[in-house]
Amino acid sequence: MEHQLKNVLVIGFCAVIVCAEGWDDIALYSRNKLP
Repeated sequence: MEHQLKNVLVIGFCAVIVCAEGWDDIALYSRNKLP
């Protein structure tokens, strides 16, 4: 599955706001938020 760069950046930014502590947390957050 491919995503646009802006979507990846927004998801990463949101994950950091909710206290993601590393890449694993960002990946977990994105899997839960993306359809």
